[in-house]
Amino acid sequence: MAYDDYTVVIVIFINKHSVKRFMPVAIFASLLVTIVFEMAYVFEWWIVHENIVPWGHITSFPLTYGVFIVGTIWIFHFTFSKSFLIYFFANVIIDALYAFIGLRFLLSLEIYELKNMGAFGIFIIMIMLAVIIYMYQKWQDKMMKQD
Repeated sequence: MAYDDYTVVIVIFINKHSVKRFMPVAIFASLLVTIVFEMAYVFEWWIVHENIVPWGHITSFPLTYGVFIVGTIWIFHFTFSKSFLIYFFANVIIDALYAFIGLRFLLSLEIYELKNMGAFGIFIIMIMLAVIIYMYQKWQDKMMKQD
């Protein structure tokens, strides 16, 4: 099974309502991550060595438009209706696992190379993005209720 096949299988297990409700925030989050990758390229925070698509030398497409979108939907599905603190701490745990364990694995495969930013900096960026997308989803829900 290919990398993107797992993404499709994971999405199948989320109910249709959650996918419809949280897909806009997931796409917005991926846009923000794309901007972060662009900034990382300019400021040489890290370098992406392995590309799946020819134009992917700046942004990691499988991470940004695959796992990240699905992960965002799952996190919102399980935490958003509960409270900000539950959402926030779930993100802290998942972001820490990625920044301090998952990233080390990707570095060992030489997919990425960190230059001017370490794992803690990446963790902080991810937490800031989590807060921004939470506020976006609150706004999105408010706009949908007005319709």
